[in-house]
Amino acid sequence: MNILISDEAPVGFGLSMTVPQGFSRDLLTVELVAALRESLVATDSLTQIWIEDAQMDDDKLLNSIGFSSYRDLWQMRCKFPPNGEGIATRPYICGVDDEAFLEVNSRAFSWHPEQGSLDLSKLDDLFKEEWFDDEGFLLLEVENRLAGFCWTKVHHQSDLTVGEIFAIAVDPGFSWKRFW
Repeated sequence: MNILISDEAPVGFGLSMTVPQGFSRDLLTVELVAALRESLVATDSLTQIWIEDAQMDDDKLLNSIGFSSYRDLWQMRCKFPPNGEGIATRPYICGVDDEAFLEVNSRAFSWHPEQGSLDLSKLDDLFKEEWFDDEGFLLLEVENRLAGFCWTKVHHQSDLTVGEIFAIAVDPGFSWKRFW
């Protein structure tokens, strides 16, 4: 197994590691402990571990060496297009919607070290990503104010096109409101 150590840890972490698909669970704790020892990260900093194709017992393995769960990412699939009637959205306009989006994003993700710290420079970097498509970045406005957004990514794989929700949020000031 090759544990991948990111060159740049996300905000709030000293180290970020990814355990790729197909790893041996028998060797996981040994290899993680070795990778942690070899890293040059301060002992009091947080380490983030992503496990691709995680299984239920992986939490127990990581708990045994001092880690605790703080969030899970799930891959769920459905056929599209679903019925989107009743909610009027519009595509994001780069350079026009930046400020309103960053304000809502900051409030909605105040608890999230990476997404909540998104600034204009990082946003511009995301717009340059191969997967960025402004038609997949939808805004919901209520009473001429940005109330929420849904930002998607589409991955074009060899025989399958898979979409993912990159970020979805409602401004906490609108969290009480029903939109349809």
